[in-house]
Amino acid sequence: MSKLHEVTLDEAIEIAKNHHRSGNLTMAYKTYKDIIAVHPNQYFPHYTLGILSYQKSAFQDGVDFLERAIKIDSKASEAWDLYGVMLEMVGRPADAVKAWEKALKIKPEFPEALSNLANALWKKGDNKKAQKLCEKAIAVDPNYAGAYINLGGALIAQDKKEEALEMWEKAVKLKPKNHFAYTNIGNVLRDMGRIKESEEACRKALEINPEHPEALSNLGNALRDQGKFEEAEEAYRKATDIKPEFVRAHSNRSVVLTDLLRYDDALVATRYALAFDPNFSEAYRNKAVVLREIGRLNEAEDAARKALNLEPNAIESRIDLAEILFLLDNYAEAAALFSEAMEMAPDSPRIYIKLGSALERAGRVEEALDIINKAVELNPEMPEVYHMQASIHFMTNRTDQALKSLEEALLLKPDFPEALSLMSEVYQSLGDMKTAEEYVDKSLEANDSIPSLYYTLSKVHKFTKGDPIIERMEELGKDIKRFG
Repeated sequence: MSKLHEVTLDEAIEIAKNHHRSGNLTMAYKTYKDIIAVHPNQYFPHYTLGILSYQKSAFQDGVDFLERAIKIDSKASEAWDLYGVMLEMVGRPADAVKAWEKALKIKPEFPEALSNLANALWKKGDNKKAQKLCEKAIAVDPNYAGAYINLGGALIAQDKKEEALEMWEKAVKLKPKNHFAYTNIGNVLRDMGRIKESEEACRKALEINPEHPEALSNLGNALRDQGKFEEAEEAYRKATDIKPEFVRAHSNRSVVLTDLLRYDDALVATRYALAFDPNFSEAYRNKAVVLREIGRLNEAEDAARKALNLEPNAIESRIDLAEILFLLDNYAEAAALFSEAMEMAPDSPRIYIKLGSALERAGRVEEALDIINKAVELNPEMPEVYHMQASIHFMTNRTDQALKSLEEALLLKPDFPEALSLMSEVYQSLGDMKTAEEYVDKSLEANDSIPSLYYTLSKVHKFTKGDPIIERMEELGKDIKRFG
């Protein structure tokens, strides 16, 4: 606005407002900058430049503009509130808390500041105080969706899943296009064992904002729980493409890459996670699992111990370390860790699956079956739990029960190679070799990179000279040597 001197200040501000209303952020930003060049002591242009900086993700610029706005008008509660948001964005959470406290000192019933301060306290672990602040914000403005979202966060941190879900559902009723609420709903539904609903909520979040990394990561979790490993890997990869420093998504991707037997890639994913956060215990835990799968047990033990040292109360770290110790013939320590895990296990289907698998490996079959039955009860939508249940039934000569469990697994995931292979083993035990061969053929169609499937095939298939299956087995043998 080179001819600013030709219009009044009010007219100039109105021009800038019109640019802002029409979505022309660049021209609005330039016009307000021209205004403060001529009128450096005007509060409103500085405050609005703070808003525009937020919209452009220029957070440090926003901090600078808002500091000037506050110097001009130290009683402007809305500027203090936005200043707190900007300070948090640039990694100054303690200063952000002070800014929100200042906003509330000026205006005690300021719902946005109450909710923002609650969110900061929740992140620090002060969940009960955060809950009270959100409840106060809702009392002031029952239609403020942000307060319901943050209240849900404070409640979930206190393991109040149903209450948290209720808050987030209220948030989306008030603001149907709020992708944050749908992302949170997807996460809590998964924790409650409602996997398909979890997937639906995450997809709804992504309809609203396709570039939301947390929604992509949560979608990956829901897909993996349903055995949709390729789709899950794609979701995690998209999340880390959008947000390269997203540690949890890198770590989760390592898990599904392990499921896909892509061990080299899985190790790379754990390295990315640990490069961004060297103290992220889940990444060490996942690294331990990969190393265990490829037979590098001593390295796996080191990684598992690091995970447990970083998070001494984590049940999954105990189970992973116990499994590795069992394979290293350290039965006494493994048994102690198993016992601790069983005492600590919460009502989480994923915990029960991991514990059941560990108990099965340790030869404690009946205990494993009890645990897996509980996992089925908690989460009847996960094909893996039925497969594990079938495996234990088959191991204990309960053939009919094994078939029923496998039918459930394949109903949920028809191309589940391990379940198809186990179905072949069951039919072999019943003497039905024709059906057995049909099932193992299906398992190889689903995934021909799993060595154990070929062992099952060898029991029912007559190999001939030049058989392409022999060539494929030789290729896999080279891969196994490389990992060994």
